[in-house]
Amino acid sequence: MYLYRRVEIRAGDIRTVRAVLMAHEIHQFPVNRPGNNIRIIVLAEHKSDIGYPALDETVNFILLSLTGLNFPYYVGLLFGGALVRNIADMTHKELRMYELDTISNTSLNLFLSMALMSLNISKLIDLALPMIVILIAQAVVMMLWAYFITFNITGRDYDAAVMAAGHCGVGLSQTPNAVANMSAVIEKNGPAPTAWFVLPVVTVQCFPGDNLALHQGIYAAKPGDVLILDCHSYTEAGHFGDIMALACKMQGIAGVVIDGSCRDAEDIRELGLPVFVRGFNPSGTVKASLGKVNVPVNCGGIRVNPGDMVIGDCDGVVVVPREYEDEVFAKAKAKFEKETHIVEALKQGKTTLEIYGFDRLIEKLMA
Repeated sequence: MYLYRRVEIRAGDIRTVRAVLMAHEIHQFPVNRPGNNIRIIVLAEHKSDIGYPALDETVNFILLSLTGLNFPYYVGLLFGGALVRNIADMTHKELRMYELDTISNTSLNLFLSMALMSLNISKLIDLALPMIVILIAQAVVMMLWAYFITFNITGRDYDAAVMAAGHCGVGLSQTPNAVANMSAVIEKNGPAPTAWFVLPVVTVQCFPGDNLALHQGIYAAKPGDVLILDCHSYTEAGHFGDIMALACKMQGIAGVVIDGSCRDAEDIRELGLPVFVRGFNPSGTVKASLGKVNVPVNCGGIRVNPGDMVIGDCDGVVVVPREYEDEVFAKAKAKFEKETHIVEALKQGKTTLEIYGFDRLIEKLMA
């Protein structure tokens, strides 16, 4: 039995608009516009078909109203997720990231499985040749770029080869592939202590001498992330050891920075996981206090926010806030190019006194 409803909607009444437009079984949709209001007649299977608005559908309807364009359903989800996350950050509400990640990963896997199951391979036969050509071209271009640009700029040595392998992973896919490439080279040929990569961070705040939060942080991180562990500079216990390092490797974590101490240093070095610490201590820790994951932390006296970029090598670790990434990278590139010219000048026989103008400074001071 069909249910007829006449709904009068006042301008700006988004909830009622959604309740009408998003009903599941709409068979007729006559619309007339008396003045500033809209009168819609809906024919639906059941009264329950006209429900309450979901955030993603509301966002999509607003976008439709503003642009006149129909966006894919997931655009509303993306906007909704960004809205919820920003509100949580501004109000300092802790989200259950582990549970959210589990749900999102499960949903993504189900979606991909259903998409592949419904894929009509026969319709892709005509596109097979162009797709193969594009993939080959992409691989060749990335290989040439990694060899002639990345490998040469980063020093033409073993560490440069590791970084070039990582760049290939990013160019052909994404960060987890870069980490996998670098790990494969390191596992076969040994550690690359000066190789570095720029990656986003996941922050963890824990109590001194208690590493329960570190276990939380490992499984809150995604493949390719770097863990920043704020242990309040406490070095009287080893918060991180070889078991946790192996757990990080299995999770695809790219590196760990600890404002505290660790243990099992030799075993961690053999694993090939980059770990930066304040010191070493074999003493154990307790597991008694919940920490905080993905909150602003202090590491070595430096403020670090989730999503900031981290660069580490054997000289130390630098954190670049997200809002300064472009500016910092531009200045770093300019400095690198300048020092490259200095190295070339030295190879041509010039002295540092000539290159920097120190000879004139010395003469002036001696006068």
